[in-house]
Amino acid sequence: CRLDDVQHALDQLPKRDRPEPIWVLPRYEEVLNRIDGMIREAQVSVWLSLWPRELDRLRPALLAVADRRLHRVLHCPVHVDDPPAGFSFWAGEAGQAGSKASWVHKALVVVDRREALIGGTEVDADNHAVWTTNPSLVDMATNNVVLDITLMAHTLKRDCDDIVSHMMRPHQLSAGPPAAHWSGGSR
Repeated sequence: CRLDDVQHALDQLPKRDRPEPIWVLPRYEEVLNRIDGMIREAQVSVWLSLWPRELDRLRPALLAVADRRLHRVLHCPVHVDDPPAGFSFWAGEAGQAGSKASWVHKALVVVDRREALIGGTEVDADNHAVWTTNPSLVDMATNNVVLDITLMAHTLKRDCDDIVSHMMRPHQLSAGPPAAHWSGGSR
């Protein structure tokens, strides 16, 4: 019987102990609330690529974890007058904001190399942002933050190797990032 064949084929598929959830967050407030919660739960690292509007909304969460020993990296496509303390900070130059004014706001957030949020941060749009603990998607989000920083470093003629090498080597995460990146002001 064909149904028996289908059932047998389904039974042969590998099974996971627990599925890796993928949640779609359409509304701006849902997206920002999820990022806020992710930051507040961080134990090892917070890697962000955000616009100033979202950064301002998330400052209370960033302040709430300011005393934790976290590897902190922040990329922003445009200049920020007051970057949060303790982050390796990568932002566009002050004169670039006008040329990027029409760009759609997106967020890339990776916390503890365990969870990621990827997607839109437009106030009046269906953002289709995705929050997940799926390891492949977390790696993709990490690689995109690394790409943002690498491109910014190239534009600004700054070296980013010490920052991105830590992000690209998960086996170093257990030992912690280089001491120079645990705290201190923006770069």
